[in-house]
Amino acid sequence: MDRNTLLHGLAEIEQYLALSKAHVSNQVELIAELDRGGHDTTEARNVLATLLETKELHECQRSGF
Repeated sequence: MDRNTLLHGLAEIEQYLALSKAHVSNQVELIAELDRGGHDTTEARNVLATLLETKELHECQRSGF
C-alpha cells in the first residue's frame, strides 16, 4: 500500500474511534440518568458493553498501523 492509502485508512480509524468514544460517553450518561430515575438499566448496560467492544476493535485496528 502506498503512503496516502495508509494515511487515509488511519484517518478513518481515528474518526471511528472518536465516534466510538462519544457513543460510550453518551451511553454512560444515559445509564446514569436511568439510574437516577429508578429505571431498569439492563438493556442500556448491554448496549454499553457492545459499544465498548466496538471501541476496543477500533483501538486494535489503530495499533495495527
